[in-house]
Amino acid sequence: HLTSKKHLTKARIKASGAPVPEGQEFSLNDKEKARSYARSLAGKPFVVKPAVGTGGVGVSTGLLTLEDFDWAWEKIIRSQKATMRNDGFIIVEEQVPGDDYRVCVVGEKAVSIVKRAPAHIVGDGRHAVEHLVNLKNQSRAANPHLAQRRIRLDRSAVFQLARQGMRKGDVPPAGQVVFLSTAGNISQGGDSISVLHETHASILEAAVKAVRAFPGLAVGGVDFLMEDHRIDLSNQRAGICEINSVPASTMHHYPAYGESCNVSRLIFEEYARLRSLPLGAPNERCEQVQVRITTMAEEQRVKRWIEPLIAEYAVEWASWRKESHDISFQLSGPYEPITALASRFITGTEGVAVESVGVQVVN
Repeated sequence: HLTSKKHLTKARIKASGAPVPEGQEFSLNDKEKARSYARSLAGKPFVVKPAVGTGGVGVSTGLLTLEDFDWAWEKIIRSQKATMRNDGFIIVEEQVPGDDYRVCVVGEKAVSIVKRAPAHIVGDGRHAVEHLVNLKNQSRAANPHLAQRRIRLDRSAVFQLARQGMRKGDVPPAGQVVFLSTAGNISQGGDSISVLHETHASILEAAVKAVRAFPGLAVGGVDFLMEDHRIDLSNQRAGICEINSVPASTMHHYPAYGESCNVSRLIFEEYARLRSLPLGAPNERCEQVQVRITTMAEEQRVKRWIEPLIAEYAVEWASWRKESHDISFQLSGPYEPITALASRFITGTEGVAVESVGVQVVN
């Protein structure tokens, strides 16, 4: 799909009149050319990222020096070996000052916008960085979308700490914000903040215009960089860096802060409209939902994980059955908690790696 090619996507968005950051694409065999271009950007923040990829894998932002470029280049090499998702090209581009946002466009309307803050902790003057990370991960565990998207003190986080003159065991002063990542990606431990109702109309219009640049694209997740979502686009620096043709919807349902938006329902209704399919009134309760979880984990370990979750979401369950590596059971109750449960099942837990989840409404 065209939107999976970030450099081609940017060219099409730019032709539509929506703003994009300036940058160039390079082969992984042309490190010196890419390095030379990064040198031309030195002194201003720049970004290095794979030309193809999702989830923020291999993306480095806030880079200033050639040393930073070399580190980011090696990060992409490592991510390519780990995921095999890169197509052998990288993008080096200017970094638009400000924050990272995901705008969800459905049809002709921007229905939700989530600000994505990079993984960080705030010092309290008493606890070390690693302890504050644990505390924040505990609070994230209560959110269905963030529960398995923990902040990790991995090599990249340690590098970011070092750039701020800190280590894992240091105690930051009260109120000091300590960043553990430069990319505002939620899957990398970032925070999600819903801000639709205070976003300037010009920004929402630009997001819709960018999606329209791709004929046949009914739904798009627009990644927008800007200084302030409350200000007219013409009065600030801003740029759209990519569009996701299959955007993650869960961040809009379960933001860390702000108002939730049921974008899944809006997407469903849009596709029904496009195909002239009549929709009846939605049910608020499921009398019977069949769930199938495929996992190699032991049955009792799976049961010990699932039973407290079902109790937490206050739904009813019955007919537990195990066949080979499939565990099946039935749920009944309100749609919303059952939907949240399905999201929790997908991510699994420690000791239970989930291969697939099937959810079917029987009634």
